[in-house]
Amino acid sequence: MRATVGSPDQTEVLKLDEKTDSYFFMKRCGNKHVLVFCMVHDEVLVADFALKLYEDLTPDFSDKTPLDLVRIVANRFGIPVRIGRRKGLFILQETIPLAEGGVQILNVEPPPMRNMPSFVVQSLVMVEGSGRMRSARCALAYCIDVDTYVKWLDSHSTGR
Repeated sequence: MRATVGSPDQTEVLKLDEKTDSYFFMKRCGNKHVLVFCMVHDEVLVADFALKLYEDLTPDFSDKTPLDLVRIVANRFGIPVRIGRRKGLFILQETIPLAEGGVQILNVEPPPMRNMPSFVVQSLVMVEGSGRMRSARCALAYCIDVDTYVKWLDSHSTGR
């Protein structure tokens, strides 16, 4: 992970607001790619999340940006998330109205008739306004079904 952040092949920056930057670093490591998500906390770059990716994820892998690949991972291995009335596998750069008085901003919604899987959620959401005028400014939100993602990793000859 240190090599990915220290000398990435690709970098992409996502802004939540004028003070909050998120970074996606990606680097080829042998037959796989490592994608690391970082945020700045108290002026220190902190790695929050990493994905191991193989090029069979999508036919045009080399043409994709780090966020494109996160979207593809979320669409393939994702569990729907809900913010307000907006439900999706991957939410990027949207302002979403919120119900008045609602406390929970983001919900994970597994498919019916299925036990709750192991999952990881990544979200960059800021609540703005109050009362009826409350909204969630969502820079990014998605949820990955870890069990399904790990099965895909295990299907590669080099394993995890």
